Amino acid sequence: MSFRKTDSKGLYLEVFPNGSKLWRYKFRIAGREKRMALGAWPDISLADARKRRDVARLKVLDGIDPTLERKRKKRLARMNAGNSFMSVAEDFIKVRMEESGKAESTIRKARWYVSLLEDAFKVAKRGVDLVYLDPPYVPRADDNCYIKRYHFLEGLSCYWQGLDIDYSTKVRKIPKRYTPFSYRREATEAFERLFRHFKDQKIVLSYSSNGYPDLDRLIDLLSKTKSDVRVFQRDHTYHFGTHAKVKRAAVQEYLIVGQ
Repeated sequence: MSFRKTDSKGLYLEVFPNGSKLWRYKFRIAGREKRMALGAWPDISLADARKRRDVARLKVLDGIDPTLERKRKKRLARMNAGNSFMSVAEDFIKVRMEESGKAESTIRKARWYVSLLEDAFKVAKRGVDLVYLDPPYVPRADDNCYIKRYHFLEGLSCYWQGLDIDYSTKVRKIPKRYTPFSYRREATEAFERLFRHFKDQKIVLSYSSNGYPDLDRLIDLLSKTKSDVRVFQRDHTYHFGTHAKVKRAAVQEYLIVGQ
């Protein structure tokens, strides 16, 4: 069983049965007692541990939870590096479920659901007859970006942990994550790869007239692997741009079916 050697202002050294030692900072925020790891001794000296405690202590005094901020920065770094939704989801399960004491059955169920959301290019196809695809698309103007406009759902998927919210924007945008479908130089090749990946399955693709590539190009790409391509469409007006000055608000929504 471990024991502690207390220093001051919440700093202590936890000594484990195997002889390893870890600096921790104990603090209270929002009425809850929490602990933050500051590094292992002797790699982190007492003087360095005190400096790290002081930095964290100032954040607590400002009402900022240093443990959540650390996790947020790590998660944001992974997202900016182009990591998959899977890694973000796994972080969410660890932070929001395991550490909060959720039942093991609940955690297993969450991991099972997440396993169904793997990268489209890596999805196992055995036993699959039909796939429904709703990828992001290149906007005609960056402010109309699919990723940015789905900021609420993107944030909700991880409870906004690890996301930098842009409070200068009216809709509180979050950083745009990388996907090849959101760049003109990569989108066409990405669709071609996607269609090849599911060449043996029926494909139902949801798309919009304000995206790139356009409808004709998508039909050409899909026709390389499907002999029968049909398009169903209907008029649509985006809720966020219903005022008369926004011409791009009125679009055609497509359901493109290839078999």
